[in-house]
Amino acid sequence: MEHKIKSVLHPVDVRANKEIQKLISIHGWSGYGLYWAIVETIELTDKIIEYKIQSEKLEHNYNKMVEILDVDVEIIRSIIEDFDLFWFDDVVIGNY
Repeated sequence: MEHKIKSVLHPVDVRANKEIQKLISIHGWSGYGLYWAIVETIELTDKIIEYKIQSEKLEHNYNKMVEILDVDVEIIRSIIEDFDLFWFDDVVIGNY
């Protein structure tokens, strides 16, 4: 039986990106590894992240990602929201 593997293609020089460099300077190489774990998780979960609107501002609910990756929600929030590495629309989160 053939098993299809989902994959994420990326340039080999991603770590030279200025936003990735900022991420590494704040969260270290473990943050860079977590960035890729987040990208993989988004792909594996069909790019859908729960969200809710509170106080007229979009608040993303990262609980599923916390459960999958077993890390603190604030690190996930920082990597996704602080470095302009991901995009959002009404129901989808994706990475550039």
